[in-house]
Amino acid sequence: MNIKQDIRYYFFSFSNFIAALGGGMILGKGVGIIDQPFLQGGSILAFFVGTTLGLFFLQIIPKKISHTIARSFSILAGITALILLYIFKVYSINTKIYDTPAVIFFSLLSIRFGFWFYSRVLRASLAAGKQQKIAWVELGYYVGMIGGLIVWTFLGIEIGIASALIIDACLQFAAGTIDLFVGSSSSAPTKSISVNSSTSSNLFQSQYLIGSIIFLTIGIQVVIFSLTHHVSVHFTPLLLAFYYLGASIAAIFCKKFQVYLEWKTNKAISFAKIFLSSKINSRGTSFISCGVLSSVCVAIAILGVIYWQWGFESSVKMKEILLLALVFTAAFFYEILALAILDRIGLEERSLNSQNLLMHAYGFMGISAAISLWLLSILKNSTVSLFFTLFSCVIFSIILTRRKTGSVL
Repeated sequence: MNIKQDIRYYFFSFSNFIAALGGGMILGKGVGIIDQPFLQGGSILAFFVGTTLGLFFLQIIPKKISHTIARSFSILAGITALILLYIFKVYSINTKIYDTPAVIFFSLLSIRFGFWFYSRVLRASLAAGKQQKIAWVELGYYVGMIGGLIVWTFLGIEIGIASALIIDACLQFAAGTIDLFVGSSSSAPTKSISVNSSTSSNLFQSQYLIGSIIFLTIGIQVVIFSLTHHVSVHFTPLLLAFYYLGASIAAIFCKKFQVYLEWKTNKAISFAKIFLSSKINSRGTSFISCGVLSSVCVAIAILGVIYWQWGFESSVKMKEILLLALVFTAAFFYEILALAILDRIGLEERSLNSQNLLMHAYGFMGISAAISLWLLSILKNSTVSLFFTLFSCVIFSIILTRRKTGSVL
């Protein structure tokens, strides 16, 4: 990897940061502005629906021109933010939007997140499979989300959704400008894998990994985000920020120790393990262990919020600190697993010469998360539905990491 290519990843990370800074503000400030029974969650639901639209963009845009067009998507997100500002100014009543304008606002907000999501995935896909360069690029996204969610609280500045949309538009224009100037790059992966079986067989196993990260995302991220419906409006941005803080620390950890996913070859069938490239002859950490640790933290958080009323007050007390610590820890272990899977998918995508495998992984993660979040909201985010989603999805995620170790070494 030459220096010029390394610098590109710093630009990608910075572009992710400023784009996510705006996205975090919209996510935090737009939770309660849409007053429609079937659009509960507002910006959070639009956030996940936008990823579905991002996958749609991926499908309809020809591969030859996708990278060129997608580099302008952040600018399109900025333009959409200005249109949203106009609709809010004209049709809002006491900071809420009702009826048909609410549906239009939600649709455009989803489109805005769709442009935003596609740009983020494009940056990540260019860094995957290259000794956890993806972790560095994703770190910019997570830090930006944290800043957008809580920076104004620490600065003691009260801003509404209108101000957030103006700032978001400026930030998306800046991110889009960086994307246009930096452009796309590609290089051979710095780590190689040997393929002993057929390409179709290995492609099928890579799709199992996509299924694994989909279930993991639903079980951990979606369930945590669903808890925002039970806590106070003032506490919601803080809870989301600590989720992204855990993910940020995990990204730093993955980049520093070059975390990767591998399977033991001394068994016919093996579950995935997490390895650190800095530790030669390491026995690795079980994928199962990390998944269980993350799910246990989420389970305690569910009980704390629903039964012990953690996060119901605007002030932060000991029980709220405990809740934030649990969310942070769950996000940390989730993100280590997620980045290891995504990096492995990117690595195999290059080895198998399969186009858009990683981008499809991001897209299907978003679609599944959006549907799951919507279904959980219909079920009123009940204790039973949250626990069932958590444990069933984590179990399926673990099962899908099994591989015949003779096929990929």
